This record gives sequence, structure tokens and C-alpha cells, in this order.
Amino acid sequence: MSSSRPLFKPCFNAAIELIQGWDAPFEFCHHISNDQDKTCSFLKTDSSKYTTSGTVSLIGPNFDLADVAAGLPGLEAMPDALPYKGGDVIAEDFHHVELEVGIQGGIRNGAANILAKKMATLVMVLEESLLLKLVAPSRGRRIMHPVSKESNVVKGPWPQGGAVNSDYDSHVPPIAAMKPAAWNNRDPEHICRILSKTPELPRNWAQLPTSDPVFARPVDREQGRTWFCFRHLQTTFEYTLLRNWVEVIARIVELALAGPDEYKRCLEAIFRIQHDADQGGVTWEQLMTHVLKLEHRIQDWRDQLARYERGEIIAGLSEDGLLPKRMGPYYSQKEDNTALLARLRAKYPV
Repeated sequence: MSSSRPLFKPCFNAAIELIQGWDAPFEFCHHISNDQDKTCSFLKTDSSKYTTSGTVSLIGPNFDLADVAAGLPGLEAMPDALPYKGGDVIAEDFHHVELEVGIQGGIRNGAANILAKKMATLVMVLEESLLLKLVAPSRGRRIMHPVSKESNVVKGPWPQGGAVNSDYDSHVPPIAAMKPAAWNNRDPEHICRILSKTPELPRNWAQLPTSDPVFARPVDREQGRTWFCFRHLQTTFEYTLLRNWVEVIARIVELALAGPDEYKRCLEAIFRIQHDADQGGVTWEQLMTHVLKLEHRIQDWRDQLARYERGEIIAGLSEDGLLPKRMGPYYSQKEDNTALLARLRAKYPV
């Protein structure tokens, strides 16, 4: 696996899953500046489980690492894009936020394929000790299959041939660097065997089922990107939680963009922190501080974890799961343009 930093400028997109309580299949909210890049749209994604209302996703505008560094001001518009009249917005514990990372050129492009595998490796080593610590108890959400334990990436077996030629040793520290710890079930050899599989996965590994909490979508023909998707976080209508989660995933992407030496040092630091934390300390806080460099968000996450402990999974909902109607400052008019509606329906068929 070689350095991906010079080749990619990843982009991101967030989709908040919820239930629409109205009959119309489409509701569009358009930014008052008429900037098409700021369009948020409701897209029906799955109505098979409900008889009177279907699951939809609130799709936000694309953003990049520069937007993340600026605090994601555009992301604040997403909750305000909710309908301001007619129908109810409902959310359940099993709904999630799908955060997508766009890889230009598609997963079959050699360098993009390697980048995706480096991200998958980081997810595997950080999932139990960090990512799953930051999200609410899963209950009905389909996230009971950690990538490091039960995903297709781990289970295989993979067919011979078609593997990306990569130097595993140049990116992953030797087994001696990984000490027995809670995150690896005191069996570092098993985790090392799993990690050694990842660089040799076939190029068509993007066809993994979307039931995995982390998976890759096929290439978007219009944009020429493969979307690498993270589905750990429960649905939220809070800008702060959404922003903080995006920052965590964005830092994982940045770490995956590093060259071999830097990437290996990153994994060594993760393994060291995970082992040392077993001797006393809070692993996720150490990882946030020393690996992700997000120590300024630790108090936010402490507050969020305390809310989980109080049973607050999705903040701001009434007892029956309804989100109070709101009128946001960013989205103040429903888009009635017939041409825009036709274009969006063609692009996102139901």
C-alpha cells in the first residue's frame, strides 16, 4: 500500500434517516441563495417496512476537508431543511446517519482501492475502542456486526487473483507492536491475520453487502466516485453531534491518506494506547487526543455519553418519537420549480 495523499481530495456527504409522515413521495427544501450545491432533498429509500409512511433520508450538500476544518457551517443547515408545514418527522432508534466518503475514480482504480483498504484497516483497529464508544446503544440499528469481527471483509475467503499488489509490511507494524488487550480479545495474532488479509482483497470488494456498518457503494457514474460509507451513528438532528462525528471520520480519512511510514507510526500509536489504557485510563479519550488530535471535542463527547447513559438516544424528540416542527434560518421556502423537481426525480428514482 502506497501513499494516497497526493492523489485524492476526498469529499463527504451525510444522509440522516427518518420517517416522513406525509403522503407525497418528495419534499424538497432549497437554499434561499438558489445555489444548487446547497440543495437538500428528501429521497424515499425504503417504504417496505411501513404501511402509512416510509423511511427517507435527508441528503445534505457535499463538503470537503477544508469545510471540516472550518467547522462545517453548511452542515448546520441540514436539520433546518426539515419540512416547515404539513406532515410529521419521526425518528426511531434503528435509524442511522450514513456518512459517505467519496473516492474519485472509483474503487476499481488502484490507488483509490488502496485508500479504501487503508480506511478499512483503521476502522477495524479503532471500532471497538473508539467508534462504537461514541454512538448510542444499537438496539434495532443494523450495527451489531463490527467490521473487525463479523464483516465480509473479515470472513472471506477471497478468490485467488485480482488482488492489489501491496507491501503489507511497509504499512502495518510487526505483531510484536500489538500487545494483548481488550480490543483484540487478548489475541493479537488473530487480529494480525485479519489485517494481513485486507491488502490482498480483490478489486471488486466494493460489492460487499450494505448490511456491513462500513461498506463501499459502486461507482456513481455521474460523479465518477465510489462512496465509502460509515453507518455507525444513530440518527440525530443536533448539529454539534453530527459535526463532532464527521470530524472523527474525517480524521480517519486523513490518516489513511498518509504515506507508508506515517501510516505505520499511526497504527503503532493506536496499538500502544490500546494496551496502555488496559492498565488504567480511558482508551477513547487517549485516541482522540494522541491519534485524531481532537482533544478539544472530548468534553462534548463526555456530555454525549452521559446522555446515552440517561437513555437519551435521539435528542429533541417527543415521547412518541416526533420532531417538533421548526422553521430554520437557512431553508425558508419549499422549492416548487417544476423543472428542478423533474430533474431530481430523474436523478433519484423511487
